[in-house]
Amino acid sequence: MGIYIDLDSPSNPLNRAGANVSINFNSKRRIVNTLASHKLVEWAKLKQSQNQFQNQQQSLHEQVIEEIFKCYFEQAKDLNSIELLNQIATKFSIQQNFDDFLNSNEQTEKIIGEFRNYVSEYSISGVPFFIFHHPTTNKKKTFSGAQSPHFFESIIEWCLT
Repeated sequence: MGIYIDLDSPSNPLNRAGANVSINFNSKRRIVNTLASHKLVEWAKLKQSQNQFQNQQQSLHEQVIEEIFKCYFEQAKDLNSIELLNQIATKFSIQQNFDDFLNSNEQTEKIIGEFRNYVSEYSISGVPFFIFHHPTTNKKKTFSGAQSPHFFESIIEWCLT
């Protein structure tokens, strides 16, 4: 027993929330192991730290994350596809040596350890999961699931006060 939600329906709450911020969720996506895509994000952080991509409005790893999200949520692409991850790395000019990094154990334990720590510390049971830190009080607000733009606006305003 449960509630049936037509994932393709415009009345699906996720589709409605996405439409408000110009995201068209693709219901054909599948759940896959995302370790390789997390390694791509770590690779982007390493490249950023090597001062190769400094004068950008958005950090390199944030741009990579945004591209990964688009590929998954809007295009239903397989985030475990080495070909896809190489295409993303190429798009951001960080392809050189990425395959070697991806096939190594470098950063793998760090990624898995951080994941386990977050799951434990915040009792995470699903995704998406958000953590907002207040810059002056060091307080945190955490929440899970799709939220309305108004909700995000209130959290961002909280961070700015």
